[in-house]
Amino acid sequence: IGGLRDRIGWDYKRYIYWYEAKGRDDTIEIGFLAIMKAFRYLHLDYTFLFFFFSFFTYLFAYLGVRRYTEKSSLPMVLYFFIPVLFLYSFTYIRQFLSVTIAFYAFSFLLEKKYWKYSLLMLLAISIHYSCLIPCVVFLMIFKWGEYLKIRYIYLLLAFSLVISQIGIIDLLSYF
Repeated sequence: IGGLRDRIGWDYKRYIYWYEAKGRDDTIEIGFLAIMKAFRYLHLDYTFLFFFFSFFTYLFAYLGVRRYTEKSSLPMVLYFFIPVLFLYSFTYIRQFLSVTIAFYAFSFLLEKKYWKYSLLMLLAISIHYSCLIPCVVFLMIFKWGEYLKIRYIYLLLAFSLVISQIGIIDLLSYF
């Protein structure tokens, strides 16, 4: 369903422009660029780009859920019924794909399969560079997770809320 959308999301037209006019061909995100170039080479319409990203976003979300729980139907239903998860993926297609790849990759880090984790994280970062954040956070949690107390997590959440409300995130986004 998500891959068959048309004109949904604030950056839908931008992706069409990037695809048809080769407007992002100097980007640092080489995975995204490689996908676009492959689709252009095959003379596929831009709608295949949206379908591709949606399909693999939902696939990696499903694979990640399957690795963390035996009963995958409830988490997947929650994923589709919580608007911030499913509907935002229409707008942030590259970022959601990279995040779902990271979600799946984290299971390999927990199993100490470092090569698989590293390859999947490199793939995720190549699609959207914001995936560097979960890469670092996952490694920190893996390394020092047993030392974290629940009160530190509550303090971090409170600190994050205060920072988000005073606008520091907006200032950092310019960089």
